[in-house]
Amino acid sequence: MQARLYRSLLVAFLFATTGLFASVESVRRAQSRFGSDVWTQAIAITNTDPSAVYPKVTYALAFEFNSILWLYTPYDGTQSLSLYRGRLAQDQANLQPLLKEIHPGFASYTVLPEDPTFVTDERGLLPNGCFVESLTAARELLARGDRLLRAGILLFYAKGASQQGHAVLAYETEAGVFIDDVDRQEPAQLKGEWTDEALALAKRYLPELRRKLSTARFVPVTGDQVQLWASAARKVVEDPSNPILAATL
Repeated sequence: MQARLYRSLLVAFLFATTGLFASVESVRRAQSRFGSDVWTQAIAITNTDPSAVYPKVTYALAFEFNSILWLYTPYDGTQSLSLYRGRLAQDQANLQPLLKEIHPGFASYTVLPEDPTFVTDERGLLPNGCFVESLTAARELLARGDRLLRAGILLFYAKGASQQGHAVLAYETEAGVFIDDVDRQEPAQLKGEWTDEALALAKRYLPELRRKLSTARFVPVTGDQVQLWASAARKVVEDPSNPILAATL
């Protein structure tokens, strides 16, 4: 029986993204983060119920990771798009029913044509893009040939008027346990051993926020165990016993 993937917001509001930042350009830049062998689709969604988050025309990127689809928008980050495992081909063929689950006003969508004149700027971070940037960091580690003993996208959420969240790459090598955060110049090495308790790991990374951190989850990306979106230079296999863990808020 196929397990239901609970709809969840995986990357919460880190910045207020308006104007040019929340645009098709950001979606193009996000698409460029993925290898050419990874299924991605840049889309323009017609929204009949505009909100403070989703404008009348909402630009987004659908992409495959861990054998399901995900959706990135510059407006609110990344969330799981697929509802069930084992339906990847069907989901890729028709995103519409999945988009309606995210927002009832998403009435239709069109695929954006390729823009041969687009030149990506790798220096700037994506608006609300910490989940995608963490995947990029995992890809770069694997491309360098680093041996990852354990790894996962660590999602953690802080208490507040609106639950705020962030995504980082947590990983272990023979040298120790590290956190690769888009907000830092270099990965931070943590004291102690790896733990599968996501909230405990998040509190070790940000001890000053121990009292405020309320929820944490792992999305596994271990290189030799999980089907990771990758360039043609890398080959990894999926461990079906290690499913995606999505936050339920």
